[in-house]
Amino acid sequence: MGLFKRKTNKENKPSKKTAFSNVRQNSKQNPTSKSNNVGKKILTKNEFRIDLNPAHQGDKKEQHPAYITARKGHKYYANSITHAEVVNGIATLDVGENPNKKSKDKRKSRVSPPFWQNDKQFSAETLPNFRFSKESKRKIKKYNNKFK
Repeated sequence: MGLFKRKTNKENKPSKKTAFSNVRQNSKQNPTSKSNNVGKKILTKNEFRIDLNPAHQGDKKEQHPAYITARKGHKYYANSITHAEVVNGIATLDVGENPNKKSKDKRKSRVSPPFWQNDKQFSAETLPNFRFSKESKRKIKKYNNKFK
């Protein structure tokens, strides 16, 4: 029996990878990686939700709408919409329009510096009748790139 040993060539063997093996590999975190979201995609968004975080409320303890530009896992990348010129010691961006198209308030809105926040700290539904013009979206994108 020992005379006829079968030689195996590892190069000719088919791989045992399945469709889920890549998912398992991506879910394992690299010990040298600093991010907890390894392997997760950043999805672009263009929506408005109410920011429920009490730390982001103004002096009157009112909840502000937030403009959400991205999502990664369970976190949103957002800018609060406000009328204040300074938020946390950082100058806000003057957008020049009110994103609420049904509002009679004609004051110019401003956008706070961007922040990552858990999706549970935003309202579940999006706000209807809120939108920015293409020019305002370009301004916000350029403003957010300063903070990366």
